[in-house]
Amino acid sequence: MEAGSVLHDGVIDGEYFRPGPLREEFRRIQKWWHEVCAAENAEREHPVLKDETRCGTDWCIAIAQELIDSERDARAGEPGDTETRKCRRAVTWERFENLERGLMSNGVARPASRS
Repeated sequence: MEAGSVLHDGVIDGEYFRPGPLREEFRRIQKWWHEVCAAENAEREHPVLKDETRCGTDWCIAIAQELIDSERDARAGEPGDTETRKCRRAVTWERFENLERGLMSNGVARPASRS
């Protein structure tokens, strides 16, 4: 649950993300994390994620863990944000983007609601 802890406080091994693209992406997923957690705690659907609100926490954790691993590697002087990590995050970011466009997370049109 390391990623969940980092999502709450932004601290990895006692330090914040260094300035740069990883920190900016982390802040973006951290915003989603806070929104999804608030919806979950209030036992309501997130206005964008709708019936997929519960999945949002898993998606946030998946992205955050990739960012954490990239940040740690960069701090150690190793290749940090590799193409493999970027691709894994992109797949998960696509879920959020589909939902923001009014689709389901997999990109399929949302069924018409029954009123």
